Amino acid sequence: MILYLPPYSPDLNPIEESFSTCMYRSHYGNNLIDLLHRESLSVTKWANSP
Repeated sequence: MILYLPPYSPDLNPIEESFSTCMYRSHYGNNLIDLLHRESLSVTKWANSP
């Protein structure tokens, strides 16, 4: 039995999963410390905005 996939199925494509992981890491950082630092900077910037 052959099952055909839709023309574009990012959830079933392994390369899409690796690109997603790379994009997540480049956006959020590689560790929790970096993420918390970025979040604290964002909150500080928001709190000091007029």
